[in-house]
Amino acid sequence: MAHSLLKLLLVSSLLLLSTGGLYIEDASVASETPFARHATFVPTKVTPKDVQCLTRAIYYEAGNQSRAGKEAVALVIINRVTNARYPNSICGVVTQSFLINEKRICQFSFHCEDHRGIHRATWNESYFLAKRILTNTFDRAILSRVNDALYFHAAYVHPRWSKQKVFVTTIDHHLFYKEPRT
Repeated sequence: MAHSLLKLLLVSSLLLLSTGGLYIEDASVASETPFARHATFVPTKVTPKDVQCLTRAIYYEAGNQSRAGKEAVALVIINRVTNARYPNSICGVVTQSFLINEKRICQFSFHCEDHRGIHRATWNESYFLAKRILTNTFDRAILSRVNDALYFHAAYVHPRWSKQKVFVTTIDHHLFYKEPRT
């Protein structure tokens, strides 16, 4: 099983390279990609739009956090991409919203808000980290801490949904959760 998954990931890495996706710097770590534990989902192409969507999510959700905090938020988005209950693309996850009583509710609040101006250094760092996540060059210790996390919130809020989830970890000012086992 592990051998066939590794082979599938290496083939998909070559496909990424041949289809104009982002360059995977070290094929030897392909089996450790955040997608590796999801045999049904292997990215075939990472587009500039994917990088932009992940950059925006990192910037607006964790721009004031450490590198570990930013990577953890990005990995929750990747975890959602690989979960059948969420859209199967980075931009789909980041822009997911619902209408409830004629009010638009966004999974990631920044998507529903107007934003003016950006802090260029923080944006550049978010972009760099988005590319690292999407090219397999992120901190593996973060993956082990948020491996199954599908949710997070800032420590200063107390959403009702958090009582129905299993707490995983705290990184900087975010609390991370996963689904309870059924």
